[in-house]
Amino acid sequence: MARQWLVLLRALPSFLKYVILGIGITIVVYLSGERVASETNANAQAQALTQAGHVQLGRGEATAALQSWQAARKLYIQAKNEEGVFGSSINQILALQALGLYPRACNILVETLNLETWVCQSSVSLDRQQEERLIQLVQKQPSSPLNNIGLCSIGNVLRSMGKLRESEIVLHQAHKNSSTRQKENGDVLLSLANTERALYVQALNKYQLVEEPVAKGLALQTADLKLRQALANYQKIAHESATVNLVLQARLNYLSLLLDINRYYALNTPNINASTLQKLQQETQPFILPSIGQLLATSFDYLPVIDSVYARLNLVNSLIEAYQIANLNKAALKEKIDLRLQAETLAKIALQIAKNINNIRAKSYALKALGEITEILDKPGRSRTHLVAALRSAQSVQAWDIAYQIQQQLGMFYNRVGDLPNAIKYYKAAIASLDRLRSNSTLNSLDNQFLFREKIEPIYKTYIKLLLSSPSPDFQEIIQINSKKQTVEIENFLQCAKIERGAVDENSTRSSTAYIYIIDLDERVEAIVNTPERTFHAYTIDPKSVKANVDNLILNLQRNKTPYTKPYINEKSVTLYSQELYQLLISPIEKYLSQAKTLVFALDSPFQNVPMALLYDGKKYLIEKYSISNTLGLQLQKPQMIATNNLKAIVAGVSEKSPSYRELDTIENLSSLPEVISEINKIKASVQVVELLNQQFTTERLQQKVGTSNFPIVHLTTHGQFSSDPDRTLLLAWDRAIDLQEVGKIVQSRLQNQLDALELLVLSACQTAKGDRRSVLGLAGVSVQSGARSTLATLWFVDAKSTARLMGEFYRNLKLGKPKAEALQQAQLSLMQDPNYRHPFYWSGFLLLGSWL
Repeated sequence: MARQWLVLLRALPSFLKYVILGIGITIVVYLSGERVASETNANAQAQALTQAGHVQLGRGEATAALQSWQAARKLYIQAKNEEGVFGSSINQILALQALGLYPRACNILVETLNLETWVCQSSVSLDRQQEERLIQLVQKQPSSPLNNIGLCSIGNVLRSMGKLRESEIVLHQAHKNSSTRQKENGDVLLSLANTERALYVQALNKYQLVEEPVAKGLALQTADLKLRQALANYQKIAHESATVNLVLQARLNYLSLLLDINRYYALNTPNINASTLQKLQQETQPFILPSIGQLLATSFDYLPVIDSVYARLNLVNSLIEAYQIANLNKAALKEKIDLRLQAETLAKIALQIAKNINNIRAKSYALKALGEITEILDKPGRSRTHLVAALRSAQSVQAWDIAYQIQQQLGMFYNRVGDLPNAIKYYKAAIASLDRLRSNSTLNSLDNQFLFREKIEPIYKTYIKLLLSSPSPDFQEIIQINSKKQTVEIENFLQCAKIERGAVDENSTRSSTAYIYIIDLDERVEAIVNTPERTFHAYTIDPKSVKANVDNLILNLQRNKTPYTKPYINEKSVTLYSQELYQLLISPIEKYLSQAKTLVFALDSPFQNVPMALLYDGKKYLIEKYSISNTLGLQLQKPQMIATNNLKAIVAGVSEKSPSYRELDTIENLSSLPEVISEINKIKASVQVVELLNQQFTTERLQQKVGTSNFPIVHLTTHGQFSSDPDRTLLLAWDRAIDLQEVGKIVQSRLQNQLDALELLVLSACQTAKGDRRSVLGLAGVSVQSGARSTLATLWFVDAKSTARLMGEFYRNLKLGKPKAEALQQAQLSLMQDPNYRHPFYWSGFLLLGSWL
């Protein structure tokens, strides 16, 4: 959030004033005191309020600044001063950004610039029509300094919201409009470079998280392109701009980006395309020390006071990162540059200035930086003192984005010195601060988006490890924290605000249900079972063994390419790995499951693609002993059974090749699905159906039916793909693909008409993306977007005839009053009893997610 603070600059001769903000540049306008004699009293009052707002913001009083600018805007309206009204609207954005209220800031800018409100709405990504429309809207903007200030401001706000493609479109147009005005062009170019840098970070983190080969390749190409664009633009500003502020900001950003490349390469060497990223690292590292030397020789004193604080702290962070790169630190010492001492000196100056102007937030950042430096200098006592003071300051202004990082550092400190109670205390507090961020959407701002694996997940994992190391582990707390981690992962995947989920009350569910949690803690895998008697048992598993068997099992299961090929791997090739997994995951707890009839698995993402029904004890598959469901640990809806007198379904299917087939190019040999008609007919035998087949199954008609029919079940039988890349999670209607965003819109139409949430969403004939070990994350995303109590889906291209039969049996069992998990189990067993369908390929690829009742 330091990047989002803005201060008053020295007066410029014109009525325009440009205010520069931390790392990211935001351009704002306000009226100076220079006014002709005919100035009204309202104008004079508005000017005073405008200047007061900047002083307040400089002190960290964002709410007061917002109120001053709102009052100034009213006065400018009274004085009929259009420039003042425009400037006051833009100024309000500064305070809203400082408060983390990005959507509200975006809405003000949209109104000011006469854009359309959907620009600010949360979504996974722009669709093609929206992108074309946004380009048209910004191209219509007049090429004037005032309008360009507005475009640059909304570009920065959109970037802060994580809407990077939108930000890029807007800033490209602003850059084009300002190309003949040097100062204005430099400001816009710096903002554009910051968005390009954010796109690089987004693409590189997608490369790390996504498992699908095609998506990984595209992500790496994008990362390389955006990185080079950002570096080139920072250098262009540093070499060509006549404005010292711009030059300094460009140099600071250039250095931090160079270090980011090295940091990322060092952290992720085992998981990256070494040739591409190693080349980047080798190309950029020689420029780091010269950049540091240049910045250390620069005076920050000519900057506005608060900007000088954050500029120094920006450089402090870069010096700390450079120190942690061994060969860079050695080279720096040869040139007589002590990176640690330089960082300490800068941080102390920043702290003193922050104290002088009473900016609590800046003070907290400076104390946090001093805590990190004194830790490096082997002064743990002083480090703890600085961090405790930093935390106190952050909490006093509710700066939870700073607080959780400090609490994590304090937790790490106490863990190192062996003080387990205090380590647990601070990690628990860090997660509470993250919860506060999630509640106000700030967790999904630019500072935290796309960095789940690097910044957020380790906090949850370390806290769980600390709890497990206690003499008497609190298993309820462990399960709750892991469930939060899984939920935050989905929020990060969907790039959405906090998902409101109700906790599963395990004590209130059936006494025949056991819950099994498989938790990935990197160097170990922890399994916890909550038995039907509601007792807990835990055991540790070697991660290499379990992950190797998971990978080999999934690789074998995904070898079939179409729904019509017979499985060309024999059953023993599957049971070889599924039996190993049974021994690792189930055998240690089998003695506690004697009273269980249903197993509910909460699996971390490395294991979610495994159909647990397939685990084999040498004689029987797990599905032959128990009905099985998967849950993310927390439910969107309280588990409950579908009333047998209300079995009605909207059933939509595509049996022929349709225009939408071209949109799913990642599935090989995509063919028609003639057995869809048979599947629908079998469903009709047990359920009242509204049918949408082929040309009738358009996105518009599906939304109309879902939004007006209070049917508890929606059954889609069509090609589809679940991927760990949200942009490649698609379902095919007749006319086009339905992505995650579209699923949300369809369901929202139902809820807007005050209809009940879905009881069951069935996705038949879909599959997880080939080679993607985390693709069930896409299925979880669909489940969340739909708000369904339960989701039933296929994990690979299952045989069409056997699927039609299984679905018929499933609905027949529901009609008989069986819970969903048991209804699915009995349908799977019916296939296994047929010699033609005994092979696991036919019956094990069905996954029930959510409520098992």
